[in-house]
Amino acid sequence: MLLFEVNIIHKKSNILNTQFKNRVNEKNKKDE
Repeated sequence: MLLFEVNIIHKKSNILNTQFKNRVNEKNKKDE
């Protein structure tokens, strides 16, 4: 059960990291 919850948190953080990287990439494209 605990492992399952940790897994969910890990997936959520991966999604947040991906969204953050996408925003940074968009910003970089606009700056070029």
